[in-house]
Amino acid sequence: MCGRGACLRQYAYPPKRGRKERIDLHGPQLCAGGTPDHNLSDGGTPCDDCPMRTGVQPGSFDPPTLAHLAIAHAALRHHNLQRVVWAVSRRPLGKDTGRTGVRDRLAVLHEVAADHSWLAVDVTDARLVADLADGHDVVVMGADKWHQLHDVAFYRPDHRTGSMDAETAMEQALERLPTCAVAPRGGLDVPTEVALPVPRWVARQSSTDAVAGESWMALAAARRSGLWDM
Repeated sequence: MCGRGACLRQYAYPPKRGRKERIDLHGPQLCAGGTPDHNLSDGGTPCDDCPMRTGVQPGSFDPPTLAHLAIAHAALRHHNLQRVVWAVSRRPLGKDTGRTGVRDRLAVLHEVAADHSWLAVDVTDARLVADLADGHDVVVMGADKWHQLHDVAFYRPDHRTGSMDAETAMEQALERLPTCAVAPRGGLDVPTEVALPVPRWVARQSSTDAVAGESWMALAAARRSGLWDM
């Protein structure tokens, strides 16, 4: 048995200005073995009998917010993951240009990940969620990206490799997806079977709001960086 205690950091509510970004909750976290004997602390290494389970959370993180982190941690716990990867595409679909350069933004994301042993950061040229999710057990997203997945406009030939029609490309991409964990957002419908339980405030946060006057939504590393006008 792993024999590790479990001290989990949970983002249970949005901190008010001046309040610390996180609170500590104590409780068991099951590893992939799924038994009480296999307790893991945040980001712990699974025992020899339990393969590493990973999730990927594609996004621009421009800037990274409390909601991004809360969603990642909810997926970690709900799907018994040992690692969640924030995956940044150099050419994200649906966004012409970012507010910040990828290199500068990655430095901020790595600073955030340094405080959470279960969190990693990756940058890729992949654009489709199905490609970003390749090799992971779970793909984590908000409801807006879930609806994007089912919009044939995002599968045009200029958005991917290959010459097949967009409808076929969408069907094949959806078939390749691993388990989906979808956080509610903005009143968009999410099927019950893929819904990720998150605190209610998560659905009301966005990177756009963070740079439009609600700077408390952004993570401290983003505020310190000076990359965003907050």
